[in-house]
Amino acid sequence: MKRPPTVSVIYGTRPEAIKMAPLVMALRRHTELCVSVVNVGQHKESLMLVPPALRTDVDYQFDISGGLTLSAISTRAWQAVAGVLTGGAADAVVVQGDTSVAFSSALAALYTRTPVIHLEAGLRTWNLDSPFPEEAHRKMISGIARLHLAPTRTAQGNLLREGLAARDVRVVGNTSIDACRIALAAWDRARSRMPDSLLDDPRAIVTFTTHRRENWDRVKDFALAVGRLAAGYPGISFVLPLHPNRLVTDVMAGATAHLPNVHLLGPLPYDDMIKLLTRTWVLVTDSGGLQEEAAFLGVPTVVIRDTTERPEGLRAGVAVLAGIDAAVIEGLTRKLLDSPEDHRRMARPSTCYGDGRAGEKAALAITEFVSGLR
Repeated sequence: MKRPPTVSVIYGTRPEAIKMAPLVMALRRHTELCVSVVNVGQHKESLMLVPPALRTDVDYQFDISGGLTLSAISTRAWQAVAGVLTGGAADAVVVQGDTSVAFSSALAALYTRTPVIHLEAGLRTWNLDSPFPEEAHRKMISGIARLHLAPTRTAQGNLLREGLAARDVRVVGNTSIDACRIALAAWDRARSRMPDSLLDDPRAIVTFTTHRRENWDRVKDFALAVGRLAAGYPGISFVLPLHPNRLVTDVMAGATAHLPNVHLLGPLPYDDMIKLLTRTWVLVTDSGGLQEEAAFLGVPTVVIRDTTERPEGLRAGVAVLAGIDAAVIEGLTRKLLDSPEDHRRMARPSTCYGDGRAGEKAALAITEFVSGLR
């Protein structure tokens, strides 16, 4: 009797783990497949912030954490994944997004002749420097993958324009929306790391996050802009969930800690972050994932990047691209705080990134693909 085909789902960072969880749950409902989960362990500590509702059993656990360079992360991830795949341990692998782990895992699969399935395929800015190195990673993964699971029609169109066959590209939505719905439904105040003073604060909230590598040298300008906004709007709470990077944390704290309406928070569990979004009046961020979740929840978003691989939110009118000039960012935020009409126009929940069923759609496409390999 033939063994059922094995699909290995590989991740190493917290965003990957969160976005893979709905897919793993859906795949495990397909009993005609075996599913193995490989955690390369780049974000060892922050992976502990994945809420219980989104945790999945891991079959192979590694630890490549420790402030490594991009080259070291890629090398160690490649070695870990190649070790798992050597000898035919999987019939196909799934990688997600555009991290160093995703690219290295795809390369390891290529070298072991294991077909690659790319979840969240087709995102593009057409600028290798923004975001760096993610734009290069995802383009190279597209050259390796056999099945491309695009989150939107725009992403599908990008892949088709690059010459991929239509039969190899499926539009499934983004599993971030599945994860958002799961986390919000399971959120428990008793387990929350958010302070009660914030949870019970009746004031409107502006949430500000920055973590992208290409913005590190602008953190001081961003921090000063947040400080001016907080001083100018004492009746509004400004919440800053800080990135583990000490450069970001120290600069933000130094510019804003003296202001009574600024809340500096440590890294939040994912379900707390989603809960915070539901309380947020305006989001200011350079995060790709938060752009998706804020659109779904109807939170007006100021994107502090020169480019975004997620133009759907801009077209839907739920986000605006500010660039990286602190004065422009400050001005657009003030506009949303001062103009109820501008805010109302943007505060419309949108399914432009998915309807919360991407995990099952992706699982069906993967099952069909893997069955055709034999």
